[in-house]
Amino acid sequence: MTTDDKTALFRARLSDVTVQLPPSLGLIPHRSFWVAKSVLDPHKINVRKQTLALQNGTEVPIARIRKSEPQTWLDEYMLL
Repeated sequence: MTTDDKTALFRARLSDVTVQLPPSLGLIPHRSFWVAKSVLDPHKINVRKQTLALQNGTEVPIARIRKSEPQTWLDEYMLL
């Protein structure tokens, strides 16, 4: 997990942790990443490169099998 202050490693499956969170808080674009809504830059989705950009400039990959999910999630939750 990476925050503004530090990076930490948790010994748990990502799916076990994220199932406890409301879907409106973030999304899983790739099996190794969960992206919080608060750090996502919704204007910098690169469909060709299949990446999401975070506000700090980090690019997170979008898995091929999940390529439509980020746009669906953005349409549903970014307007909240």
